[in-house]
Amino acid sequence: MPPLVTQRRIVSILSTYDDLIENNASRIAILEEMARRLYEEWFVKFRFPGHDGEVKDDGLPGGWRQGPISDLYQGLYDGPHATPKPSDEGPVFLGIGNLTESGRLDLADVRHIAEEDFGHWTKRVCPQPGDIVFTYEATLNRYAIIPRGFRGCLGRRLALIRVDPKASSNLFLYCMFFSPTWREVVAQNTLSGATVDRIPLSKFPQFPVTIPPPEVIARFDELVRPMLAQAEGLNQKNANLRAQRDLLLPKLISGEIDVSQSEADKKELVA
Repeated sequence: MPPLVTQRRIVSILSTYDDLIENNASRIAILEEMARRLYEEWFVKFRFPGHDGEVKDDGLPGGWRQGPISDLYQGLYDGPHATPKPSDEGPVFLGIGNLTESGRLDLADVRHIAEEDFGHWTKRVCPQPGDIVFTYEATLNRYAIIPRGFRGCLGRRLALIRVDPKASSNLFLYCMFFSPTWREVVAQNTLSGATVDRIPLSKFPQFPVTIPPPEVIARFDELVRPMLAQAEGLNQKNANLRAQRDLLLPKLISGEIDVSQSEADKKELVA
């Protein structure tokens, strides 16, 4: 057990990491909330640029329509229906637990697959940046966007939507998935089984959604993309900070790193 003064210095150093992580997490939450509030204003309350407040008999602005969700994406893919043997390192095997309720991928605790097995487990689909991954069994209504640099495969009970990059609709869809209207669609199409609830992927393409004109979706994407890109960058910074903190802790406890330094030296160590 290190002396009390050493323990306090160790706590001071690690607290700096925790404070940075907490600050970044708050900024991420604000950015995501901004994007979802903008979605609500434009696509629920119809307060989008250029709209005069008038709606047609069907309750939609001119040029808007009701249609199947498949009109907004290029492909729908589900993951393998089995679980590979684990590996100490290698590509990520995504599980339901890696999708947070708030809409992010949490890769702090992941299952890996061997490099030589990667091709086999990505036969159905290989996740790409911008794909929207979601749960369709057990824990429903979990959604996340595949970030840049991700290399892995879908796990059981996960599927993904791939959008045509020219359509600029993946962020519109992502924000839509958190709306009460979409949650109601999911609830109406949920099948309650003996063990878990699920939504049938065979019927998913026909789930009804409100489809705005392409130019409105493109304008929304233009405003929201920088927000969510910044949130993704902060999320990656937090992953790096957590990894650095966890690597640093045993070295501080063991005395491998001397903490009998000035406050300025400690700040330089964290930086």
